[in-house]
Amino acid sequence: MMAYGDSDNECVYVFGYGSLMWRPGFAYIRKFDGYIMNMKRVFWQGSMDHRGTPAAPGRVVTLAHADQEGHKTWGVVFVIPKEGAYEILDSLDYREKGGYLRVRMDVFSSPCGSGINDDDGGRSPILSARGAYVYYGDETNRQYLGPAPACQIASQIYSSFGRSGPNIDYLLNVAKEMDRMNVKDDHITELMEHIR
Repeated sequence: MMAYGDSDNECVYVFGYGSLMWRPGFAYIRKFDGYIMNMKRVFWQGSMDHRGTPAAPGRVVTLAHADQEGHKTWGVVFVIPKEGAYEILDSLDYREKGGYLRVRMDVFSSPCGSGINDDDGGRSPILSARGAYVYYGDETNRQYLGPAPACQIASQIYSSFGRSGPNIDYLLNVAKEMDRMNVKDDHITELMEHIR
């Protein structure tokens, strides 16, 4: 049997940094903004179903190791009860079947709230969710597209469409979430500049 969270914790944590931020698709107790360390959000994962087709894949976000130590990738943490967690994670496994792995990562939050531009005054980040479940597609999965020039990624996003709708809507929703959190994500900013 899979263990969820800490033994003294009756909750399970799921961290979303892509479409889970605005469309989790499951019931949760509460949600809050948080970040993982030393990883960056990148549009390097192909989507042959939700945001594209096998003939014309779209691009969605995954995680890659950040170039700078201490880099923060902000997203949303969903708190779910242990009771029912198997069913929720099973449904997420199916939703993320296009090349994503389910892994555990610690999620932190700022003492001053959301936003990469905040000034914590030297205070340490708060460990908010130990061992949260995170889905990411690494370079070994068959739908991984990898890096490309921003203009090429933006063009592919602009022209792709899948059963969940236009790929550009996905990018716009990620950008909207970053705005809501007052977070500057250089990759997202660069892509947005190419589609305007």
